[in-house]
Amino acid sequence: MPLIERRWKRYGVQSWSCLYAFGSIVAWESKEGFQKAFGSPEVAKIVSDVPKFSNKRAVFLFGSKI
Repeated sequence: MPLIERRWKRYGVQSWSCLYAFGSIVAWESKEGFQKAFGSPEVAKIVSDVPKFSNKRAVFLFGSKI
């Protein structure tokens, strides 16, 4: 998660938290920033880091909170 913060802060990551041993929540300033982050070269580095912490591939779920 610190890697996400370092690599994607410029795209608008505001905070993150881990949910037990199997998930996390990342809060973004805007939908546009999130879209830019997932289209950036940094996404490959972040996804390639997942196997260090899990034996499952990453699954990304997106939504909004009001």
